[in-house]
Amino acid sequence: MYFGCLNKSDYICNYNKFVYTMIKFHDVKTTDRELVQSYTLCSDRQNCDLSFANIISWRFLYNTQIAEVDGFLVFRFYIGHHLAYMAPVWKGEWNELMSEPFAKVVRQMRDDSITLGHPFLMLGVCTNMVEILESIFPDTFYISQTVTTSTIFTHGRSSQRWQERSCKVNEIIVIGSGRPIQTMNIGL
Repeated sequence: MYFGCLNKSDYICNYNKFVYTMIKFHDVKTTDRELVQSYTLCSDRQNCDLSFANIISWRFLYNTQIAEVDGFLVFRFYIGHHLAYMAPVWKGEWNELMSEPFAKVVRQMRDDSITLGHPFLMLGVCTNMVEILESIFPDTFYISQTVTTSTIFTHGRSSQRWQERSCKVNEIIVIGSGRPIQTMNIGL
């Protein structure tokens, strides 16, 4: 089974007798600001992980890479020793006409992961993205939502001291197989 389209400039990989188009990722750099923001600023996705300031600040810890694939922006990164992806980002509001190209890009992400010897893992998936994934890929992914508590220290202006505040963080993990992978949360 083949996913994706071949252009002369695409990378091709032969893995287990199947031919996959490799996504051409590159390390995220400051010159990618316009590209990233052309997707994130006009998207209906609200996720702080898509802020260019966050992406560029954390690129060294997560080895973040990006690629533009068929009208979607794709992120690949490492969390610990696990290769992971963000859900593809599109421009504007979601509509059903995007389902087929979106599915194609997610399949290419999965193939990229498998070709690199890793199970497919998607992190930071928003609630509305779960609905989209489940409608396009019914009964395909293991989706786990975890709620973690993080401690945040804020500086109170009136008291001039640090105050501890707890907040709950929702994290949705999408895994391309029926078996969960242990990941770690890095508390800052």
